[in-house]
Amino acid sequence: IAFHREQGAAGLLEAFAAGHAHFDEVLRTLQDTDWDRPCYHRRGNMSIGHYAILRLQELTIHGWDIRSPFDVTATLSVPPLPWLLPPMQRWLTSAFRPLPELRTPLRYRFETSGSFTVQQDVLVSQEGVHLEAVAAHPADVTFRCTTGDALLLIYGRRSLEQAAEAGCLEIVGEPSQAALFPALLWELCSADPLARQSAR
Repeated sequence: IAFHREQGAAGLLEAFAAGHAHFDEVLRTLQDTDWDRPCYHRRGNMSIGHYAILRLQELTIHGWDIRSPFDVTATLSVPPLPWLLPPMQRWLTSAFRPLPELRTPLRYRFETSGSFTVQQDVLVSQEGVHLEAVAAHPADVTFRCTTGDALLLIYGRRSLEQAAEAGCLEIVGEPSQAALFPALLWELCSADPLARQSAR
C-alpha cells in the first residue's frame, strides 16, 4: 500500500513486471534435478516445483480477482488449469470445518467441459474431505461446468447462486446438500481479503 501511494499504479505495475521477469529467468536456469530441492516459503519449506506451482496458482486466481470486478465475463486462463488441480486437495483440506448439517458423508462430483476437462469426486464427511476418482455409484450432488468455473467455485471465488444465475453451472441433486459445499470453504475464504471481496 505504501509503495502504491509513493510510486502510483504505473510504478507498482512496473515493479511487479520486473520482479516476475526475474523470477521467470531463475526458473529457466533450473535443471530437471532441481525441482525437488527445498526452498523457503512463509508457510514452510517446500520443493522448488511446489513453489512454482503455487506462484502460478496465485497469478491465475488473483488475476481473476483483479479482472472480475471490471469484467463480469472474466474467466480463468486455460493453460495453467492442469497445474492448479494438484493443490486442490491441500486447499480443500485446509478449508474444511465440520458442520452440524453434515450428518452423513456426501459425494460431490465435478463434470467439467471445455478444452481441458476433469472428472472428480469430492467425498466429504465429519472426518474430513478427500478427492477420489469418479466412483461407479451416483454422486449425491453433481456440478457441471467448465474446469475454470469449477476452480472458481472450489476456491470460494464464486457462489453457487452466482454461477447458476450466470448460466455457468448446472447442479444435479438435492439443493440443501449442494449448499453445504461452499459453506465448507467459507472459513478459509473469509481469511483472504481478495477472496472475500470476490465472493460478495
